[in-house]
Amino acid sequence: MEALRAGKPFSLLLLDVDFFKNYNDRYGHARGDEVLRNIAGILVDICGDEETCGMPARIGGEEFAILLDCDEEQAGRVSRLICQEIEARLAKQGSNVTASIGVATRVPAPAEGPEVLFQAADKNLYSAKAAGRNCVIAG
Repeated sequence: MEALRAGKPFSLLLLDVDFFKNYNDRYGHARGDEVLRNIAGILVDICGDEETCGMPARIGGEEFAILLDCDEEQAGRVSRLICQEIEARLAKQGSNVTASIGVATRVPAPAEGPEVLFQAADKNLYSAKAAGRNCVIAG
């Protein structure tokens, strides 16, 4: 990432699909897998442009991580767009699905390992879920 080489801020987004276990239990794993594929496509559509140089990855059952080459303000805008697009696009397909996102932004520091960024984003994700889900918490 350019940010790492240039000492510019970069952001980590952790996304969790809200109540996904309930969705799987109600509609089945095949439909749940389809939802996850659609969300992955949305992440690539939104984060894969030259401006954000996003790198989305599925890191768990219904969890995704997105590394963005941008500051906290832009990461917040991208995150809100992701939440809106997930809700809107999947509603068109007959799925009532939302997501919560935790955002952490840092400027590369030699003494700070990647776990610090991950822990901060994870804390913010937990706060987003505690705030009622379908929202973004950055910090």
